Amino acid sequence: MKKIFLLVICMLSYHVYYSQAQSQNAGVTQPVPTASSLAAYNNSPVSIQTGIPNISYPLMNVPTNNKLVNVSLGLNYHAGNTSGDQWVGNVGKGWSLLGPGVISREVMAEFDEKYDDASAFGYKKNVFKDLYNFSTPEESGKFRIIRDTLNNTFQVVKLTNYSSKVEYFRNSNTATLITDSFMVTSNTGIKYKFQKYDTSRMLVTGGFNPAHGYLMGRKLYRSAFYLTSILDENDQELVKYNYLKETKYVLGHEADQRIESENHRLSSIEIKDHGIIEINYSKNETLDKKNDIFGIDNIILKTPNNLFVKKYKLEYSAPLMLRMLNSFSQVDANENTIEKYQFSYKDVASPYLENGSGFVTNVLDKVLLPSGGSIEYNFDMVPYYYYDVIKTIPAPLMPYGATSFEKANNAGKKYFFTITTEKEIIIDATDTAALSGYTWGINFYKKVGTTFQLLPAFSMGVVAGITPNPDDNLVQTRIFSTGEYYAELSCEWNVSLMAPIVINAYHKVGEPTEEHIKTASTTGVPRIKNIKYFDLPASNINSSSTPSKIEEYEYNFFDIPIESSGYYVDGGALNDGMTAAAPSMIYKNVRVSQGNNTGYTKYYFKTPGDYPPIIVQNEQFWPNYNITRGGLLEKTEVYNALNQKQSESVFDYTIQDFDGPEYSLPGGSFRVKTVWAKEEKVTSRNYLDSGVAETKKEVVKNSNNYGTHLERITSFDGTIQETTYQYALDKNNQKLITANIIGIPLETTSIVKKNISDAGKLVSRAETKYENTANKFPSSAISYDTQNTISEEVTFNRYDSKGNLEQYTTKEGIPVSVVWGYNKTQPIVKIEGATYDQISSYLSDIVSKSDADVDAGSEQALQNALDLFRNNTNLGNYQITTYVYDPLIGMKSMTPPSGIRELYKYDNANRLDQIVDENGKVLKKYKYNYKH
Repeated sequence: MKKIFLLVICMLSYHVYYSQAQSQNAGVTQPVPTASSLAAYNNSPVSIQTGIPNISYPLMNVPTNNKLVNVSLGLNYHAGNTSGDQWVGNVGKGWSLLGPGVISREVMAEFDEKYDDASAFGYKKNVFKDLYNFSTPEESGKFRIIRDTLNNTFQVVKLTNYSSKVEYFRNSNTATLITDSFMVTSNTGIKYKFQKYDTSRMLVTGGFNPAHGYLMGRKLYRSAFYLTSILDENDQELVKYNYLKETKYVLGHEADQRIESENHRLSSIEIKDHGIIEINYSKNETLDKKNDIFGIDNIILKTPNNLFVKKYKLEYSAPLMLRMLNSFSQVDANENTIEKYQFSYKDVASPYLENGSGFVTNVLDKVLLPSGGSIEYNFDMVPYYYYDVIKTIPAPLMPYGATSFEKANNAGKKYFFTITTEKEIIIDATDTAALSGYTWGINFYKKVGTTFQLLPAFSMGVVAGITPNPDDNLVQTRIFSTGEYYAELSCEWNVSLMAPIVINAYHKVGEPTEEHIKTASTTGVPRIKNIKYFDLPASNINSSSTPSKIEEYEYNFFDIPIESSGYYVDGGALNDGMTAAAPSMIYKNVRVSQGNNTGYTKYYFKTPGDYPPIIVQNEQFWPNYNITRGGLLEKTEVYNALNQKQSESVFDYTIQDFDGPEYSLPGGSFRVKTVWAKEEKVTSRNYLDSGVAETKKEVVKNSNNYGTHLERITSFDGTIQETTYQYALDKNNQKLITANIIGIPLETTSIVKKNISDAGKLVSRAETKYENTANKFPSSAISYDTQNTISEEVTFNRYDSKGNLEQYTTKEGIPVSVVWGYNKTQPIVKIEGATYDQISSYLSDIVSKSDADVDAGSEQALQNALDLFRNNTNLGNYQITTYVYDPLIGMKSMTPPSGIRELYKYDNANRLDQIVDENGKVLKKYKYNYKH
C-alpha cells in the first residue's frame, strides 16, 4: 500500500502543472450513470478479497434459439457504487440491472479523440488513455484502445482475462479514432453488436496558441455503446434490443438543435420466437444531477403473442435527492403481489482521525424476504489508504532580552541584551502594530567603549531613512556577535501611545522537530463485516435476537492481527497526478467464519505488491499487474473450533503474457503488459489422525484460445488421471476458426496412470465432428471404449433453419426424429425408429396447433392432436413421446410410449410445484426456500 501511495505522490510532481494549465476535468468521467456502474464490477470484483459480498436477485431468464445463449436480467447490489462521487443509476444507489449488454467508458480527464481535426491549430496524435468495460450474456471484461502515435494505428488491448474478440468499427475521420460501433464475438461464435451510443459534451483543450494560451472548447463524444443485437454462428438474429432516445440541446441553441447530450434507455428485448421483455420508466428531473433522470418502474415478460407471463415492480424513495430502491415485487396479471423483497439502508462512517479526516456513505442494511425472514448486512467504511502528513514544530524559544518605549519618538537608546558568544536572535516587534499608518523604525546599536555603533543592516521598519516596506515582517531574525546591544524607536510623528511598546528578543533552544500526523484518503469503499440471517422479520429483531446463520469477515494480517492487510490499487492516475483512475482495495489476508465457534477459513491472496516494479530500458515496468490487481488466490486453510488445521490448499500459477503491446497506465508512471494464468496447480492436504493425505490438481490452458488443454489429478496414492481437450485450432478446422468457434472442445481424452512414469491406460475418448459443409452444426458424436474402438456413435442427419436437431441416427442404425413446435422453440414429439421424411406428412396439424397454443382451450386442442398423432396406425411401429408446454414457464405434460401421462403443476410464481398423474396422484412435490 505504501509503495502505491508513494508512486501517486511521484506522479504529482510531473503532472501538476499540466493539469492546472490544460484540463478542466478532474477525475474519472463516467457520464452515463446507469452504464457507469459496470466499472465497479471490474475494478472491485464481487469476492472475498475485496470485501464486496454477492447480493443478487435473478428476475428473468429467457432461452433463445441457440442453446449457448440465454437472456437474463437480475438486480445486483455493489457496495463500491455507493460512495459520494458515484453516479446513481436507473434502479437506485448501489444497484444495477445486470443483463443488458453495454460497453461503458471511463474517461481519463479528457476523452481520447478530442484532436479530431488534422488541420486545426495545435492538432497532435495524442496517446489514448480511456478505459472500456463490456458486458454480454456470456462474458464481461475490461479493455483499452492503444494508439501507435507514429503510425496512427489503433489496437484493442485486454485489461482483464476474457476470451471474446472485441472489434471496433470507425467512421471516416482519419485524424483520430472515432468509433461508430463495436462487435464482441465469443469463443462459441456468438456475435454481439453494439450499434447504439450515447453522446455527451465535455470542455476539453484543443492545443496551445502562444498568443492566446490553451484553446478550450466543448465537444461531443461517444460515452457508452449499447447492445443492439445478438447473432448466432450462422449470422441468424437471436435477440434484438430496442431503445428510446432522450436528446438535450445546449441552452439557448434549441432552435438550431445543437446537441448537449443524447442518452438511450432500453425499452424492450425481443427474443426471437421466445418472448418479449418490456422495461418501463418514469422521469424525475428534480433529483440530484448525479442521478439517471429515468428510473425503472416495472419489467414485464410476455410471450411472442403478447400474452402476460411475469411482471416485477420497483419502488423508490429519494432521501437527499438520491434514488434509493425500497422494494421490488413480483405481481400477477391483476397486479396482485406474489412475492416482495424490501430494503433499508444506513450510514456508515470511516474511522475519524485526530486531524478530522473521514467520510460517510449510505449502504444496504437489511433485506426483508418474502418468507418473512430477513438478512442484515453490516459494512465497515474503509479509506483507500492512509498517509503521514509531516508537521514541522519549531525549536522552543527562550527569552533573551526586552526593552520598552513609553513614547514613539525621542525616547533615546535603551539597553536590549548582551551577547557573550555569537548567537541567532529573534526580534519580536509586534507591538509596533500600534504605529500602523505611520512611518516608524527600530535601529540597533552596538556599544563600543563609550560610543554607540549604528547597525543599519539590522534595522527594522525605517532603515536609514528609507521608506519601510508595508509588508515588513514584525518578527525577524538577526545574527549578533559578542557585545552589548541597544535599541531605539523612532516615528515621523509624535504619537501618543496607549501602552508602552515592548520589543522582545528570543533565542532558539535545540532544533526543530517533526510530527507525523496519520491522515486518511477522502475516498474509500465499504467492506462487509458480517452478514446475519434471521428467521424473524426485521421489525422484530433486537440486540438479543439470535441469527439462524452468521458469516463474519476479518481483514487484518494473520501474523500481525492489529494491522490491516489492505493493499490499495489506484489503477494509475489522472492528469491531476493524484486522482486514482480505477481504485480498489485488495486484502491479502481474509478470515471467514460461520459464527458460534464452528471453525473458520483463512484466505491468502497475492497483490501487485508481490511483483514490484522493475526498471526496463530506463522505465518502470510492473509485471503481472492486471492479474493481481483483483487479488490472486495463494492459499486457503480450514480450521475447526479448536484452532486445529483440518485442510489446506496451496495455489501456484504459471503466468504468461497476452499477445499484445506494453502500455502505460493513466498517469504514465509505469508500464504494464496484460497477462493470464496459463497453468494453475493446486496442492490440497487433508490432515487426518492417521497422517496427511495430499492430492494435486493441475490445469494447463492453451495460448491460442485460453481454453483448458490438460487437467491432471494426482491422488494421495500416486495414481494420476489426465484429461486432454482439443479445439478447432488444434484440429485446424478452418470453418470453425473463421467463425471464431474456438472455445468448444471437439475431442476429449481421459487416461489413468499408475505413476508419473507410466504411459497410461485409456479410460474414455469422445469426439464431435463438424463435417457438414452446409452449416456449422455438429455432424456426429463418437465415443470410444478403453480399447480405443467405437462404442457409441450418433450421426446428426438433419437440422431445421434455426439449428434445432430434427433427426439423428444411432450406431445401430436406428433413426430418431424430433418435431419442433411452438414456433420451433420446443420439442413436441420424439419418434424412435422413423426418419423425418417418413413422418413429415403427418406433422402439419400438431405443429400449427402448438404455434397457436395461447390458453387452456388451445392447449387442450394441441393435446388432443398429439394423442391422435400417437395413435395413428401408420405410426404404430414407432416409439412416440409427446410434450406440451406453457411457453416461458415450462413443460405442462409428457406422455411416453406407455401412454401414462405426467402433468406438471406450477405455483403462482411460475415455479414447478408438483408432478401428478392423470388421476391427480402426486408423484413428486417441490419446496422452495429463500436464499440465506
